[in-house]
Order: sequence, then C-alpha cells, then structure tokens
Amino acid sequence: MAKEREKQVSQFKLNLLSKLYLAPEARNEPAKGPYNGGRFKRFFDIFRANTQTISMTNMLTLIFALPIFAVVFFFSLYGYEKFAYLIAGIDATPYLMGNVGIGMSNAMDAGTAEALLLTSYRIMLSAVAVFMPVLAVGLSGNLYIMQKLVWGEEFLTKKDKQGNNIPRVATEFFRGVKKYAGQTVAIVSIFAVLFAGSANLIITFVQALHMSNAGAGEWIALFVGIIVALVAGMIFTNLIPLVVSYDIPFVKKLNNACIYTLIFPIPTVFMLIFALIPYLLFIAGSFLTIIAMLAVIWVGLAYSALVFVNYGDYNSENIAQPLLERQQLQENRTQRKQNRAKAKKSKKK
Repeated sequence: MAKEREKQVSQFKLNLLSKLYLAPEARNEPAKGPYNGGRFKRFFDIFRANTQTISMTNMLTLIFALPIFAVVFFFSLYGYEKFAYLIAGIDATPYLMGNVGIGMSNAMDAGTAEALLLTSYRIMLSAVAVFMPVLAVGLSGNLYIMQKLVWGEEFLTKKDKQGNNIPRVATEFFRGVKKYAGQTVAIVSIFAVLFAGSANLIITFVQALHMSNAGAGEWIALFVGIIVALVAGMIFTNLIPLVVSYDIPFVKKLNNACIYTLIFPIPTVFMLIFALIPYLLFIAGSFLTIIAMLAVIWVGLAYSALVFVNYGDYNSENIAQPLLERQQLQENRTQRKQNRAKAKKSKKK
C-alpha cells in the first residue's frame, strides 16, 4: 500500500513537472558549473565574500522602504492606543487609568478599548501594504544584484586611486530596476493585497475573541487568513527569483512557481522562514528588536533577496535546466530523424 502511494505521488510530481515552461536562463555569461559544498555553503560563502556589496545593495533598497519605515515609526512613536482614540474621535484616558487608576474608565470598557486598538493595527498593516509596491521597485534592483552574485557574474567596475577594480553596485542596482521593476511591482502589489486581506481576517478573529463573541464565521476567517497568507508566501518564495532568472512572460513564471510550490511545499516553507528571520526577531522581545532593526538596516532586505534567489537557482539548476537539456536532446534527435527521412526520399527520387 505504501509503495502504491509512493508511486502515485511520484507520478503526480512527474505530471506537474511536465507542465513546467522550460526556457534558457537569462544569464549574461556562461554558467560556471556546479558549486562544491551544497546550497547552504554557497549561500554563506557568497554572503561572507560579498558583505560590502550586499550591504550597499541593502542601503539602496532601503531608500524605497522609507514610506513603510515612516508608517511603522509613526505608529510606534505616536502610539497605537492614542491613534485609536484619535480616529474614533474620543477624548478619553486609557480605560485602565479611569477613576484615578482604580477600576475601569466610565467612558470606555476594556472590550471597546481593545477593539479600537486592533483598529489601529488594522490601519497600520493596510498602510504598509499600500507602500509595498514602492519597496518592490528597490527589490527589483536588489534581486538583480543577488542573482549576479549567485551566478558568479562580473560586475561593472571602476578604478579607485590605487588602481583596484571596484564594483559599480549602484549602476548595476538601477540597471536591475530598469529591467525588472515592472514585473516585481506587479507581483508585490498582488501579494500586498493578499497580505492586507489575510491580516484583516486574522484581526477580525482576534477582535471577536476579545469581545467574547467569536463564532463560526470568525473561526473560518482565521483559518482562511492563515491559509491565504501561507500559500501566498510560498508562491512568492518561488516566484520572486524567477523575475530575474528568466526572461519569459509573467504568466509562465507564475505557472512554474505554483508547480514548485506544489512539488516542494516543505522546503519552500523552510526557505520562507529562513528568509524572514531578521523580521521575526521583531516579535521576540525588546533586546532582539534592536538587533533585528540593526540587521534589517545593515543587510536584512538583501539577505532575504539572496535567500530567495539562491533557492530559485537551486530549483533551476536541478530541475528546470536538466529538463530543458533533455527536451533539446529529444528535439535534436527528432530533427535528425526527419532530416534522414527527407534525405532518403530525395535519393529515391
């Protein structure tokens, strides 16, 4: 029974692989061949050997992340609770400070205050989603540079005073922006909508839970919000590196990303978590929040882009390109057979 199930799963994966759209990679130089030591070693070797380039790329990307940082800092400095009172048009002290700190406020009960606070989070997350397409412009240049590092391609350089060749990171960055910003913005815009929708569904459940009236609808909202966020994140993990690694239409890239997600769900989730480590530290505590902020400012966005691109290149190297080579061999054999058949016919005539 187990063997039959294994065969069925293998056949399912083979059927999916047959639907991959195969194309040559968008390389500027010939492939350098396999890297000894595995993908994780490759990732950390690239990171250590190119720290300055990665940091410079991150700083350029942060320019496009400024609107998101502005939103987060505004809510952090102004205060979520104070903002909640502002949008509700309520001039009231926090409910725990009512009656000189004894008991609850006469103006607002705990449930209402919590609901207002969650409204602040809802607005903040929605505002972040609105500005995510701006970040996507910088992400396109970021991904382009990370792809060049993974492929081992040469950068444009300039001479310093000592005659050394210095990579022109900014030039390469904006070359990537010019070439890939359109698709990257489209992808991030779609996922920003899904992100905002999922976040609002989850907040709806939390709000109902605080008000002690969470029914079947709210539990369904929680389930749908989590599933949508997870699936969207998995597809994003496989889709975003395809932007810079293949010059094919967006629909075909989306098709391939969905196939990779279905075939490799666990590795995809693992790589998504690995890419989000700097941001997950924000919810771990005050000290780790400071570390997370420094990590994001230093290399965070470029680190995530490198994780995505390295994983995408792994799938391309081990699946898409071997399948393309096999397809080309079969096409060449078919063409040779057809040529021989034509030659025989011409001899008979």
